[in-house]
Amino acid sequence: MKKKDFGRFGEEKAISFLKRKGIKVTGRNIRTPFGEIDIVGESKGKLYFIEVKTRSNTLLGIPLEAINASKKEHMVSSAMYYMKGREIDFEIGVVSIIFNGGECNIEYTPEIF
Repeated sequence: MKKKDFGRFGEEKAISFLKRKGIKVTGRNIRTPFGEIDIVGESKGKLYFIEVKTRSNTLLGIPLEAINASKKEHMVSSAMYYMKGREIDFEIGVVSIIFNGGECNIEYTPEIF
């Protein structure tokens, strides 16, 4: 599977996972001047800005380890840009997916700061 297709596969798995957690997906792959927001969701008046990291193994580390200081800065800037000064509760989190063949291990890490 190509890298782009694998990423899209991970996003689909993440969306199904988030729906089961009661988060309604309201946007995908939203481009801002600071980067892309993989998934925007909403639940009970709260916005969720979610990065999806999908790996086929952990040889290069777990997916969450790919979120470095620079990526966090881009995520915050993108979320602020998306909200355009609106006062609303929000959360920036990461869905980590490890897919190795037939099994998917999916975890959500809220408030990655």
